[in-house]
Amino acid sequence: MSLSVLANTFANNILPILLLGGAGFMLGKIMHVDPRSLGRVVFYVFSPVLIFDLLVKNQLQWSEAASVIGFTVVIVLLIGLLAFLLGSFLKLERSALVAVVITTMFANTGNYGLPLVAFAFGETALS
Repeated sequence: MSLSVLANTFANNILPILLLGGAGFMLGKIMHVDPRSLGRVVFYVFSPVLIFDLLVKNQLQWSEAASVIGFTVVIVLLIGLLAFLLGSFLKLERSALVAVVITTMFANTGNYGLPLVAFAFGETALS
């Protein structure tokens, strides 16, 4: 990979995210915006609106959707199995083992990941 490709990728994908994060930091310092309230608005308003918009505009075929769902189920089950085996090997108590398996299988990443993918790669990457 050449340096110009790396610089172009940084300028088009990573730098705007850093600038938005910096703008959010400055907004919090200058205007004293409550991050918890802002997070709730993003979680309960903007994320569902993004999902609804993608579902309405999506031209994904059912066969493609089924393969994505199948892949996701397989990955979640494999991660859960790996966490269970590792927790059993470490001789965790039952309650701790269940907590480890559940938290590894069901990570809450959609609230952060979906807008980030849409911003970096466009709406076609989400569909």
